[in-house]
Amino acid sequence: IVEARVAGGLFCAGEAVLWEKLRLCHDGGAFNLLVARPTECTRTAAILVMHPTGKSKEFMAEAMERWARKGFLAIAFDAPWHGERAMPHAGVKDLTLSALGPSQVKEISSSESPRLKIYFDALIRGWHDGSERFVMDIARDALWVVD
Repeated sequence: IVEARVAGGLFCAGEAVLWEKLRLCHDGGAFNLLVARPTECTRTAAILVMHPTGKSKEFMAEAMERWARKGFLAIAFDAPWHGERAMPHAGVKDLTLSALGPSQVKEISSSESPRLKIYFDALIRGWHDGSERFVMDIARDALWVVD
């Protein structure tokens, strides 16, 4: 665990949610996970929450909070060439859990253009190189998270 925080009502009023930032390391590298779960969590189903192109795991935090309040473990990670994996700190000043909330999501969204350029450059390189790796990276990472 890199960081943990119990917080209620980050995005809307309601029960507190346990937020965690985890570091997943495997043969293909390492990346951070954002996890939201009920504070009274025993055994529960997990939901892998994927962000849209150009966004980041933090962009999905509001949906994650809703799933956690319904009793699920919600897990998100940045796809390759997105969020923290595109730029250190996703281009924002504070990417800690203590800063998580609507203003952080808004700040991340405002720095979307430079991250999208990194993503599109990687996409074009993959197309020029004839590499299918670009498409497979997200599936490999999702399998590592599920495992």
